[in-house]
This record gives sequence, C-alpha cells and structure tokens, in this order.
Amino acid sequence: MKSILAFVLGAGFAAGRAWAQEPAAPDPATSPAPAAVAAETAPAPAAPPEAPPSLKRDAVPAVEQLAALLESYGLTLDADSARRAAVSAMVKSADPGGLWLNEAEKSALEDRLQGFVFETGLRIRSADGMPKVAEVVAGSPAEAAGLQPGDRLEFIDGGAAASLKDWEIRSLLRGGPDSRFRVQFLRGAATQSVELAAARIPQPSVAVAEDLPTGIGYLRLNGLYDGASKEVIPALRGWDGTNYCGIIVDLRGAGGTNLAAAADAARLFAPEGALLFSLRMAKGQDIEAFRAPGGSGLDAPVMVLIDGETEGACEALAAVFADSLRGAMLIGSATRGDPAVREVVSCPGGGYLYLATRQLVMADGLVLNGRTAVEPDVTVEGVPGDEYEPEPDSRNGRLLAEEKEHRVLRARVRGDPALGRAADILLALKALNVRGKPPPEKEP
Repeated sequence: MKSILAFVLGAGFAAGRAWAQEPAAPDPATSPAPAAVAAETAPAPAAPPEAPPSLKRDAVPAVEQLAALLESYGLTLDADSARRAAVSAMVKSADPGGLWLNEAEKSALEDRLQGFVFETGLRIRSADGMPKVAEVVAGSPAEAAGLQPGDRLEFIDGGAAASLKDWEIRSLLRGGPDSRFRVQFLRGAATQSVELAAARIPQPSVAVAEDLPTGIGYLRLNGLYDGASKEVIPALRGWDGTNYCGIIVDLRGAGGTNLAAAADAARLFAPEGALLFSLRMAKGQDIEAFRAPGGSGLDAPVMVLIDGETEGACEALAAVFADSLRGAMLIGSATRGDPAVREVVSCPGGGYLYLATRQLVMADGLVLNGRTAVEPDVTVEGVPGDEYEPEPDSRNGRLLAEEKEHRVLRARVRGDPALGRAADILLALKALNVRGKPPPEKEP
C-alpha cells in the first residue's frame, strides 16, 4: 500500500513539474524577432528552490488520494480508527513521545502523574521473612475490612506472601476499579481471611525509608507529588552524620509533577546558590529557575537508581544529580525521557494531546525536551527479581557484629542488581574513607 501511494504521489508531483516546465508551442503571429529569440535562448536564471513540505498542500491531498485508492479496491476505512491513526502519526512526527488520548486514557494518565492508584490501602514492610502491615490508609478498603498494623500477611489470592518482597506485594495488591483481592493474615495466633476491593487512593511520595546494614540510608520514592518535600527532606536529613557511609535514592518507576520538590531534594547535595535547572516553554521563554537556597547540605555520597519508568519530577531530579552534584552517581538504565515537560491539551475535533510544550535546561546547558533520556553513569542490566550475588566479603579479623551486618546486607540486596551494585560502591567508598565533597566555605 505504501509503495502504491508513493508511486501515485510521485507520479502526480512529477507530472505537475513537467506541466509547469514544458514550453508552449510558438504562435507565428506573435513570434518574436530572431534577436529576441536568441536572447530568450540564453541560460535562464536559476529557479527558486522548491517550497518546503506543507501539511495543507502535500499531506491533505495525499490522504484524500489514499482514501480514494483504497475505495477503488473496495477497501472501506473505519473513520474512528483512521482518524486516531492519522492524529497519532501527526503527533509522533512532532513529538515522538506524544500521545493522543480519549477521555478514559486522559483520566488514567492524570491519575498516574498525580500519584493515584487503585489499591487496598495496605502499607507493607517485611520483617523476619514475613510481610507485616505497617500502616492502614484511613478510609481505605483495608481499614473497612478491619486490618491493623502488625497483622502478618500469609497468602494473597492463594499465593504465599512470605517469599515475596515489598514491591512484589504492592504490585499484587494493585489493579483496576473493579479489582478484588483475597488476603489471609495472622493476628496473634489466629488466622483470618478477608476480601478487599480496590479503591482510588493517593500514594505517599516516599515508598520506603530504611536503614540498611553497614550504615546505608535507602530511600525509595513513588513519585514527587503535592507536599513531597515534607516527606522527602526529613527522610534525607535523618541520614546526615558520620554514622552513615552513604545514601541510595531509588527513583525506579517513580514520577510525579512537583518540580519544586525535586529542587528541594537536590539542594541538599548542591553548593549554596547553585543553579539546579530552569523550566522554559518549548519556544524558549523562561518560566522559572530553580536554585539551591542557603542552609547546610549533606556530605554523604549518594547513589541514584533509575530505569525506563523513571519520569516526571523524579526524572528531573535524576537529571540534576547527573549534572555534577557532589558525590552523586546514577546506576541502572536510561530514563523514560519525560522530565515533566509534557502537558495535556485539548485536541481540535475531540480527544486530548499529551505534548512536550516545555523544556528543562540544566545548569551545564543540557536541554531535556522530551527527546532525550537521562543516562546512567553505571549501566546495570536486569530488574528487581533477577539473580544478583553481591561482592563476597573477603576481609579477615573484623568484629563479629560487622560481619553479621554484611551478611544481612547481602541477603537484603540479593535479587536486585542495581541496588546491589549501589551498595557495593558505597561499601568500597567506605573502605577508602571517601565521603561527599563538603560545601565550599562561606566568606567571612
């Protein structure tokens, strides 16, 4: 079909050019004198360059010709699917990451960006090999069913929960508006079973804030949503001091739209007054510049985990860490390529468009406009759940307590290649007594 269309259009354009260039037959009554003829046969000035492609002049007639060609073979277009395909193709030609959305898709996208998911309202933490309920969201199906902090999960929809990691349990207890889950749990010595419905619940910005063995702080984000700074900054501040050899900030699968919160988190690792990034319109007009305000920062090294699902404000945060913030290293795989530069706008004729209307300009001049991803410093293949064996502990003569900590850490990161690599690097820096570069001293 494509070749037929190309042939038809190519032949049409060639015929048009030939018609325009072919000289008319001479009229004896109006033929010029020989001298004039000689003048006319002199080389003509160069023809002006052809006009660039025009949507109205080239694409619209091409679509009409294609529709006529299909009909000539008895092939009937479905108007709705053809319109969607045509609009999507136009959007992709201008913004490869752009989307055409119907009402339901727009709603789902906005929920994702704002941190709403359909889940039960259980916040789970694993301890001693058994997942425990750490929190029950107020007003959630889990609260209505009577679950309480401290309940120990045994089975989810008939599958054993004891062997699952926290992120696997979170995934199992999420679904759509009509999802239901059968949960069996242990309270005291009694086993109970309940059926939980899924409800639309806002996620906290912080998914996990955990002290890993050997003095590593681990912060995993769901995203940077409204009020994120009030969750993220205290968690990071809690690891300030010589008792910690470093911090791991896990941005895998994290998003959100709160760019101010991204700047608040990044400022803890930046010199006072440093430009972090600027937000501009796609045509170049400045919207807002984000700088590191005054105040004490953190001098611990920070490992930042990213993947192809890191987007929005969390992708902007990753970009700031990549932009020469002291003691920072990105580990994992390239990000999605949408650092909060796209917006939902109404589409003429119906539906909505998700388009890169803005751009993020980093302090070093790098422009992120939706076509460029943030690349890791250390690429790690594999996702959580893949096999990973941490570096063996070959030291001798150390205290028994420290050896136990290392064994616990190895068990904690097993099955997560990126997390394991980050822990290995921090342990190596600890062995070398390397910390983050201290902020410059203030002038008196």
